Parts: sequence; structure tokens; C-alpha cells
Amino acid sequence: MCKKGKETMEQLIKRVEKLESRLRMLATGQRAIIEHFSEDNKEFFIHMLSSFMANKEIRNDFTEYVNENADDDDIKIFMTEMNEIALDIDKKVDDE
Repeated sequence: MCKKGKETMEQLIKRVEKLESRLRMLATGQRAIIEHFSEDNKEFFIHMLSSFMANKEIRNDFTEYVNENADDDDIKIFMTEMNEIALDIDKKVDDE
């Protein structure tokens, strides 16, 4: 790789690392907000969770994470049920 290409690659890597850092900061802030508002408001938590789970990519990523990392079988069962509901909804939307 030429010197200019190597410098460009290094700059790109630094930018990606900076973005990752900012995303972690945003995620931490979002987690604090969600914990604060959902502590005494289960309706808010359910609405927020259903909004995330409506996104197929997020739902699949979260399901994969739960299956690989969760020790609690209830959480795994919950995610299986969520995915079945989402598949039913997707099928109904496709049929229309």
C-alpha cells in the first residue's frame, strides 16, 4: 500500500474509533434515560421495547445476543415469543 493510502486508512480507522466512542456515550445516556423513565412507568418501557422490537434488524441482533449471553431461560422464551409474533405480523403485512 502506498504511503498516501496508508495515511488515509489510518485516518479512517481513527474516525471509526471516534464514532464508536460517541455511540457508546449515546448508548450510556439512552440507557440512563430509559431506566429513569421506565422505573415507575411500565407503559413507557413496554412502548419503548416494542418500538425497538418492531425493527427486524435490531430484533434479530438482540435475539442473537440473548441466545449467546443470557443465562435466564425466561428471557430466551420471551424473545422466541416476540419473534413468533413479529413473524406473524410480517406475514400478515406481506399478505395484504
